Amino acid sequence: MSESTIETLFFVYFVVFAAVVIGHWLYFRKKDPVFRWRWHARTILLVGFIIGGYLVVLAGLTSRSWAMAGGALVFAVAILFLNITLTTICHSCGKAAQSQSLTSAAKYCIHCGGPVAPSPLFAPAGAMPPGIQKNPHPGIEEVT
Repeated sequence: MSESTIETLFFVYFVVFAAVVIGHWLYFRKKDPVFRWRWHARTILLVGFIIGGYLVVLAGLTSRSWAMAGGALVFAVAILFLNITLTTICHSCGKAAQSQSLTSAAKYCIHCGGPVAPSPLFAPAGAMPPGIQKNPHPGIEEVT
């Protein structure tokens, strides 16, 4: 494979990566905390397939060794697993709270101190994060 082809593939990879990151940010920046909690794991899985798949193909094509592509696949799956299982979403502000430990998820939001919960991969429609009660009377505010 020629040097110009490899440079083009790397350029395309970074353009795709930047487009996915900016698109993800634009889509989620104004969403409510429950929406972010419900969809975080699924979007991370989709982004992981896009970026990880391209990384595996790129590693296989540039090194001409599918062992290198297999190594890239293991690396991509490990990062994806850690991101889905250790990233939690705050109930109050909706921001992602990433754990500083590789063995346990965060318990409180680092931004506002509110409770956090990991995003389920397949949340049923209308599911709410643990600890949040759905208002039985939509449109009517509760007065306390």
